[in-house]
Amino acid sequence: MSLQTNIKYIDNNGELQRRRPKTGVLLLNIGSALSEEHNRIHLIQMFTDRDLMKLPCQNVLGRLIAYMITNKSNKKHKLVGGYSHINYWTSVQAEMLREYLDFHSPETAPHIVLQAQRYSEPSADDAVQELLKLGVEFCVALPLYPQYSITTTLSSLRSLDKALDTYDCFGKIKWGVIQSFNSHPLYLKLIIDSITKTLNEFPEDERHTVNIIFSAHSLPISIIESGDLYQSEIEKNIRKIGAMLHLPNPIYLSWQSQEGKNWLGPKTVDVIKSISYKEGYGNANVIVFALSFVSDNIETLYDIDIVQANTAKEYGIKCFKRCECFNDDPKFIELLGQIFQDHIKILNNDIKVQNEDDLDKILNITLIDNNIKRYIDGPVDGKKKFYGQGSKHLLDKSKGRSLELRKRHKLILFILIMFILIAVFLVKNFLIINLN
Repeated sequence: MSLQTNIKYIDNNGELQRRRPKTGVLLLNIGSALSEEHNRIHLIQMFTDRDLMKLPCQNVLGRLIAYMITNKSNKKHKLVGGYSHINYWTSVQAEMLREYLDFHSPETAPHIVLQAQRYSEPSADDAVQELLKLGVEFCVALPLYPQYSITTTLSSLRSLDKALDTYDCFGKIKWGVIQSFNSHPLYLKLIIDSITKTLNEFPEDERHTVNIIFSAHSLPISIIESGDLYQSEIEKNIRKIGAMLHLPNPIYLSWQSQEGKNWLGPKTVDVIKSISYKEGYGNANVIVFALSFVSDNIETLYDIDIVQANTAKEYGIKCFKRCECFNDDPKFIELLGQIFQDHIKILNNDIKVQNEDDLDKILNITLIDNNIKRYIDGPVDGKKKFYGQGSKHLLDKSKGRSLELRKRHKLILFILIMFILIAVFLVKNFLIINLN
C-alpha cells in the first residue's frame, strides 16, 4: 500500500501545507435517497436491515414493503424539494469539521473527514477504501446520532466492521469510536439556543405560554424492551434541557414516523391535537424541536413542516414553528471538534479515566485498538454491552411473555399478508384471462 498520497490544508498559521493525512474522522449517518431511481434501493436497504427492524422472512417481506411504499416516498420527496438532504448536510459538516480540526488540533493534522452513509452512498466500503488509499494511521468513528440506538449507531458500526473485514484492515488503521454525544454540554446548549431563538420569534407577552414539543423518531417497543438505550437517553435529555431552560412553558415528549401499533408514543400529531383541546381552538402556540437529528431530512421537512404543521392548522393552533436543525451551524462543528479533541486527550492520558462514571462525565467514548469488532461484540473495558441481546435478562417475566406474544402475532400477520397477496395475484390473472 502506498503512503505517498498527500492532501492540501491550511495550518493554524494560515499557511498552505501539503502532507499525507495523519488522522481521519468518519461521520456515520443514516443516509438519504439520492434520486427517484435510487429511492427503492435505499428503502430496500432499510427494510432488510435487522438492526433497524426485525421482520419474519426479512429479505422477502422487507423488499415487498419497500416496493409498496416507494411511490408514496417519492411523492414526499417531491413536496420537500428533492433528495439527498442528509448526504448534502453531512458533506458540508465534514468539510467544516476538517477546517476546524486542522486549525484547532495541529498536533493531529492534517485531517481527512469522510462520511459513511448506512443506506446510501458514500458507504462504509467507500470510506474504508479512501482511508487506506490515503494511508491514514488513526481514525475516529463519529456517529451523527446524538442518542445511542441499536437501530442507528450499532447498525452503522456493523456496516463499518464488515467493510474493515472486506478490505483486511486489521492492524492498518487504529480506531476510536464515539458511542453518543447527547450528554455533552455543548450539545445541550445548542438545543437551548435553538429553542430560545424560536421562542423569541413570538410576542413577548406570549413566550412563556408557548408549548414546547420534543419530537423524536419512534422505534418499535420490542427494540426498547430488548435493552436499547435510545428511549432512556431521549428522556434524560429532556429532563436536563427542561432544568436548564428555567422556563414556565409546558414541555412535551412525543414520537413521530411510527410504522405500526407497538411503537413508542404518543404521536406528535396527537399531542398537537390534545394541546388544542386543552387550550381551545385558536389560543395555543406550539414549537417543535426534532431531538433525534442534527440536520434536515425527510422527517423534519415533511413529517414536521408539512404533516404536523397541517395538523396544527386544522386543529386551530395559533402559531406553529419548528426549531432549526443544526445543519451548518459553526457551534455544532465546534461540538464535533471538541468530541474529537476530548478523545485524543484520553488517548494521551491528558484526561484520567478511573471508571465508567468518569467516562460518562466526559463523553460516552469507547476506546478501540486496531479492530472495531470489539465494540460490536462487547463489552469493552468493563462497559455494558451495547447490543440488545445481552440485556434480555433485565426483562421481567411479563415483558418476556408479551415479547413472545408479539412475535407470534407478527408471524400470523405475515402469513395473512402473503395469503392476501397471493389471492390478489390469482384473482388479477383470472380476470385478465377471462377478459381476453
